[in-house]
Amino acid sequence: MKTLFFLILTTWMCQVQSLHAQNNSTPALIQGQVKTADGEAAAFATITLHHTNDKKMVKASYTDENGNYSLPGIHAGEYFLSISYVGYPKYTGEAFTINASEQKTMALIQLLDAAVDMDEIVVKAKKPMIEIKPDKTVFNIEGSVNAQGDNAIELLRKSPGVVVDNNDNIMLMGKNGVKIYIDNKPSPLSADDLANFLKSIQSSDVSSIEIITNPSSKYEAEGNAGIINIRLKKNKNYGVNATVNLGGQWSERQAYDGSVLFNYRNNKTNLFGSYGYSDRESLNFIEFDRTIEQALFSQHSDFDNHAKSQNFKAGLDYYLNKKNTFGILLTGYFTDDISNNTSEGQIYPDKNGPVSQILRAKNDINGIRDNYNINFNYQLDQGENNALNIDVDYGRFDNTNLSDQPNAYYDATTNELIFNRNFASDALTHIDIYTAKVDYQLTALKGTIGLGSKLSLVKTDNDYDFYNINELNDRALDIDKSNQFLYDEMVTAGYLNYSKNWDKWSAQAGIRVENTNSKGTLMSIVQNEINKQDYIDYFPSAGLSYQINRKNSLRLSYSRRLDRPNYQDLNPFEFKLDELSFMKGNPNLQPQYTNNIQLTHTFNYSLNTSLSYSTTTDLMTRITDINPLKENSSFLTWDNLSKQTVYSINVSYPFSPTKWWSIFANVTGVKTQNTSDPNDGRFTDFKRINLDKTSVNIFAQNTIRLPKDIALEISGFWSSPGIWGGNFETDEYWNVDLGLKKKLFDDRADLKISGSDLFLGQRWEATNTFGSLAFKGNGGYNSRRFKLSFTYRFGNNQVKSARRRKTGIEEEKKRTQSSGGGGIG
Repeated sequence: MKTLFFLILTTWMCQVQSLHAQNNSTPALIQGQVKTADGEAAAFATITLHHTNDKKMVKASYTDENGNYSLPGIHAGEYFLSISYVGYPKYTGEAFTINASEQKTMALIQLLDAAVDMDEIVVKAKKPMIEIKPDKTVFNIEGSVNAQGDNAIELLRKSPGVVVDNNDNIMLMGKNGVKIYIDNKPSPLSADDLANFLKSIQSSDVSSIEIITNPSSKYEAEGNAGIINIRLKKNKNYGVNATVNLGGQWSERQAYDGSVLFNYRNNKTNLFGSYGYSDRESLNFIEFDRTIEQALFSQHSDFDNHAKSQNFKAGLDYYLNKKNTFGILLTGYFTDDISNNTSEGQIYPDKNGPVSQILRAKNDINGIRDNYNINFNYQLDQGENNALNIDVDYGRFDNTNLSDQPNAYYDATTNELIFNRNFASDALTHIDIYTAKVDYQLTALKGTIGLGSKLSLVKTDNDYDFYNINELNDRALDIDKSNQFLYDEMVTAGYLNYSKNWDKWSAQAGIRVENTNSKGTLMSIVQNEINKQDYIDYFPSAGLSYQINRKNSLRLSYSRRLDRPNYQDLNPFEFKLDELSFMKGNPNLQPQYTNNIQLTHTFNYSLNTSLSYSTTTDLMTRITDINPLKENSSFLTWDNLSKQTVYSINVSYPFSPTKWWSIFANVTGVKTQNTSDPNDGRFTDFKRINLDKTSVNIFAQNTIRLPKDIALEISGFWSSPGIWGGNFETDEYWNVDLGLKKKLFDDRADLKISGSDLFLGQRWEATNTFGSLAFKGNGGYNSRRFKLSFTYRFGNNQVKSARRRKTGIEEEKKRTQSSGGGGIG
């Protein structure tokens, strides 16, 4: 009502002023368009016109749903425009002159995230921490104090609607199956390797995180929970510049990282690149009691990890002319990961009786990952939503894991050694990925049509050698447990999408068709097993939005999505914690399919409320089961549950109680139902899963602007008891962070100091029952850390960015690695 009253009042004032104006010439017309920094229409932004001599307002109006504005009845004179838009700082334009009867079309106004000097007028536009947009939620990192000194996986923990569990598994709106994109390109890795990759990306290299819960058919069909797009920092004008970032973290273990980004651009070429290095130590622990029948196994394990990682990007864009652009992009990720894991387990033949034996075990793992990708791109931009994009990609992934795993059994009473059983394993993985894709967009049928196709070929070769080690430390190959797993896959896809805007409505609908042909071959001296699949899937999507009035809008969307198994999760390799606890893949794992519908209401472009409902069939999830070949032994694997149903509500609200205090609050409520099929031979009535759980996640961040250009941030989250995997029930966990940021050297440098998990709330607890197996465990990591980071920007701070382009290989790349074992088993 205040805004409406303001518009009525200011319009009346302008009319009164025009009656007394001394200029009686024919009125003129001023018109134009306003867009956000991402090129989207700034719908219903407030436009005010001012005299340059006394700054008095002459006329007020607002943009339509397409960002267009019109100011009629303007007399000749000199003016300037001012624009207010929720989520962006106020914009003040340059002075201009208009003549009588002139119809003046202003240049496009784009709200920028930068400081722009314009003669005597300085426009400072800084994005808010959270932006709520019609199709996504944007978490801006550059302005966040507590984001600094973190890595990308920690940033996701702080993102609205996102939950990262104790094993670095990422969930969105209560669902797993989230697909991570880097600069609009799906990540090459999954779970453990994805987590390691994200940990190698410093927060100082991240610009923003976009959360897309219901992607259109243009996107790959994979990802039942949606897409999280991590946008890395770019540069913004002609010239040369560079940014250097240095950071450190201190706790029980230390971590250091650094990176450099550079950009050179002239009117024909853009050369850009980045290099990052991190040296990180981490400490995790797990404690659990595992009961099988009457026997009890109680264990404590420590995981001491030291990872040295490098990642790089190098690219060149050549602008042949305004319409044609050619590009090449080379990316790589290399890591040397050493883990020294120790555990001690107490064995009780009867859970109510005394301990009989103690198992002391180690697992020393040396992991090396060398991953790179090269992309060739051509783009034809004919304007007016007419564009052609072609990508050709090749990716190579070489992963090596060498493990030594000794087991020593001691008498619980005398502490004398009873016997040793020692093992070792060499796991080598080579994956080659070839893709080609074409995307075309054109204006037709009073709207926009998008269509495209894609071909991907994947070849994987996994060699797993398992060794028994005797007292003399001699290694003997165990042919029963060694194997070679080959997996070949070809996917062909095509999509068609149509979108249109009219009056207060906008709509989009599309369909994606994919044919999958795969062959998995498990070869060993003992036996060979071949698993072939050939199937066609259809993935429709649709969305409808309605602008009720200036402050209220509704959006209804639907999509059907798919998640295929990661290549390593199909491989029945056994990765051991000790002799009695291990994890392995499942060659019979099937894809899962999700239907999702979501209704979203947005008030005043800030208060966002979403209701969603989804059903997933053949849910791929983690299950712990008994190993029938070894007494007191259990393992963690992947399997398909019959169905998962998720109901969720999410409310997010950025607001400012005062000029110096801003808050973002996010609350997500989820009701999850996991159900197994009683007709499945594996999930008998004895092992039936029928779990129903309601959980809540609350996140809040406070930013307080202090004197002398210092910012204080206090952030935290709380997660109620919920579900992990197929049938693990988890307890609550929480976190509080505190940080300070100071700008230095004429805003060229940032110094940031922060502390994370100040009260050690990120400790997990979980229970599980499956047949005769009962599990109860807890764990955590060195989450309480002091962090210091420094960023300095050299050269021209306004160098234009390299193109944000999406290559064709990413959907296959992210399935290259195992989703990992996690900490529950």
